[in-house]
Amino acid sequence: MNKILEIILKTSETIRVRVLGLVVLSILIPSLASGWLALKYLDETIKAQVLSDVSVHTERIGSLTSEWLSKRSMDVRAFTSSPLLREEVEALLKKKRGREINRARNSVNKYLSYLLEDNPLFTEFTVATIANGILAHQPGDGALDTKNLQGKDLEGPEPVMVEVEGDAGGKIFVVQALGNGESTNTALFIGILDTENLLNRIGVESPPYSTAYLINSKGILKGMPVPAVSDPIAPKGVKALLNYTGLPRQYTGITGDIVIGTGRKISNLPWSIILETSKDRAFVPLNKFRRQVIFLALLISAVLLVPALLLARTIVLPLEELSKTSRKIRGGDAGLEVSFKASGELGELVDSFNSMSLSLKNSMEELSAVNSQLMVLTITDPLTGRHNRRYIVDRIDSELKLVKRTNRPLSIIMLDLDYFKKYNDKYGHIAGDEALRKLGDLFRESTRESDVVARYGGEEFLIMMPHTDKEGALKAAENLRAAVEEAVFTPGGKKTKITVSLGVAAAPSDGMAFDDLVEAADLAMYAAKKAGRNRVYSFNEQLTRGASPRAPQKSSRKTSDPSSKAPPQKRRKKADPSSQKTSKGRPSKRQNEPK
Repeated sequence: MNKILEIILKTSETIRVRVLGLVVLSILIPSLASGWLALKYLDETIKAQVLSDVSVHTERIGSLTSEWLSKRSMDVRAFTSSPLLREEVEALLKKKRGREINRARNSVNKYLSYLLEDNPLFTEFTVATIANGILAHQPGDGALDTKNLQGKDLEGPEPVMVEVEGDAGGKIFVVQALGNGESTNTALFIGILDTENLLNRIGVESPPYSTAYLINSKGILKGMPVPAVSDPIAPKGVKALLNYTGLPRQYTGITGDIVIGTGRKISNLPWSIILETSKDRAFVPLNKFRRQVIFLALLISAVLLVPALLLARTIVLPLEELSKTSRKIRGGDAGLEVSFKASGELGELVDSFNSMSLSLKNSMEELSAVNSQLMVLTITDPLTGRHNRRYIVDRIDSELKLVKRTNRPLSIIMLDLDYFKKYNDKYGHIAGDEALRKLGDLFRESTRESDVVARYGGEEFLIMMPHTDKEGALKAAENLRAAVEEAVFTPGGKKTKITVSLGVAAAPSDGMAFDDLVEAADLAMYAAKKAGRNRVYSFNEQLTRGASPRAPQKSSRKTSDPSSKAPPQKRRKKADPSSQKTSKGRPSKRQNEPK
């Protein structure tokens, strides 16, 4: 390493001498014509970059605005998913006795007050009908005129965003139909967005020396981004951007200045986002660069000499080749060598560089091999050689996202060895470990390549089966059960048998979250254990709610009804509209549950 440093120091001294001679004798510089061409090219490049920046920022702010509005629609959909809310609204629509109506209205108002408290991005919440007006409103007494919603298609399954004009320049209503089968008296859940918050977000995302604002399809400004702007009607140049999809253009902005701007439509509303950048501010770097280039071109043209080319050739070409190769190596092409032949100090530097490049390649290959081994170790259970819990949790989460997008089925099988503690106590833990290894191999051989087999914990295994419905998973689970039952284990030379209990659950019917799906399979597996073990059970709603369950789907003679032996679980409480929180996590095993 010290030798390389000495070579670099000697080379730098030599280069310094050569450069000084080059500066004194001649400097390779462009002529005035080359300078003019370079100026023209860079002028166009900087202009294109400015226009590109305006387009990119407009697209980014528009996407963030659409995403913000979409999230508010999802919020309203979540707010209206409460069964108790729908029951109370139905009671209000049926116009029962006065006491019942007051109770229902108070319950709905309490729920709306809770939502308003926890969701500051909304300013008001209302439950109303177009025909009969407001049923409940928060905060305070309702003053919303539902006639503004007449003639709009609001009865679909998804929330609808509606612009309603008012004294404050317009409001954004997020409307979700609750529905009762009568189109003339449909109950509507209405959330009024805090548009001031939206405008502030847009202002924060705007780049320096730029102004971003909203405009509706009629050319009316939504919010005043500049205090000096008092006329809500947008100028002609701004209106021209409503349906414009090309590059940013130059026009007179809302403040009367010449600006560069463009627009983008908002997907959730008939609005557009407009971004304007002051022309003078945008092209300040360009004007400064023009002056610098002109000055340099004049200076360089005055000292241009031909001998500079000859002197530069002996220095620049080797260094340029060295620089190009180093950039490629930095980009990931380790092991490249400089092919340019040089003499003297530069030749020694090139040789040292090539040697270091080769050493770097060898080191990277060794590191890649070690990383590959580490990756395998982090996702593999060391005892059974199957995947570990961490890996299958991540895989199931990823597959559930595909289920949401493609609606393809996904099934899991939770299985637990029967009386495995007795097996360990009788034959010892070494024999138990050998049995787990053998079962891990058996499960892998008895499933498809696309299936994922993992040791979930202790004597529990979890199998994920993509593109498989519950019926197919039941058949696969029965094959696994039969294969284990037929397998012979010989701890200490003694032949013995092991059985397993299996629970099957499928997405989307039994859950679309990892915890929900595993909980369903776990409940089915414990129902199989309580029914006598060595069985396959699939999840059904009775197992969750504690009522007398229907007979689960049978896959063989070993499958039986869990309701005949398994005691009913505690009934879950109904969801309270005043509490929207849910708890996640796999159910804990109680001490008296069978193993």
